[in-house]
Amino acid sequence: MSNNKTWFGIIGGMGTAAGLLFEQILFKVCNERGVTGDQNYPQWIYFNATQVPDRTLAIKKEGPSSTPHLVKVFEKAKATGVSAVVVTCNTAHYFYEEVYSKVPIPWIHLQKETARYITNTFSANKIGILATEGTIRTKLYHRALEPKGLLAIEPDFESTLQHDIMNAIYHPDFGIKYTGNKVSKSAKEILYAAVKELDTQVVVAGCTEISVAFATMELPVPWVDPLKIAAQVLFDLSVGKRNIASL
Repeated sequence: MSNNKTWFGIIGGMGTAAGLLFEQILFKVCNERGVTGDQNYPQWIYFNATQVPDRTLAIKKEGPSSTPHLVKVFEKAKATGVSAVVVTCNTAHYFYEEVYSKVPIPWIHLQKETARYITNTFSANKIGILATEGTIRTKLYHRALEPKGLLAIEPDFESTLQHDIMNAIYHPDFGIKYTGNKVSKSAKEILYAAVKELDTQVVVAGCTEISVAFATMELPVPWVDPLKIAAQVLFDLSVGKRNIASL
């Protein structure tokens, strides 16, 4: 089924749990699409890019820039001959234009593909976004959703709610980045309360760590997983249902 001439890159490690979850989601998408037998799966190479400095701190000018490290990873990916990449970190997409200008490998762009999916799937026009402060500050989802007539509903990046969401992701005692393969009860409670407070008909897991958490939760509204959307796009590219020029 797959085009065996095409290789894809998965840029993970931001965090590692999210990158590995993406591979699991991609495997499941392949199974749902009827793939059996080794030779029919897409070909991909996984890069666990753990040394990329924290993206939110870089955006806030409170840490080193993420760009040079991302460029190095993309240069490694280019050297392997991949035709397109998935970066399994929402906030890293802030650096897309700068990285692409130095290493022009097409991205399966999480925000753009999510906006396309929501437009084709839901009638709601107010879309809740839970994400890192970096993603909220830089309006990554606003910029993707608004051209399609959709309104991104997000916490103010200086609000108590956003502070709580950042704790659910980063807190050294219970944050998703620190608890390994188990999402803590505290993180789940914070994220559930945040979904309720946004009070939208649909919510996007706008941070891949939030995707990790939502996958283990029952939520009061439908949620959209950019990781699953990217996996579906990668599969479609691999079988020729979409072409790389469409990215």
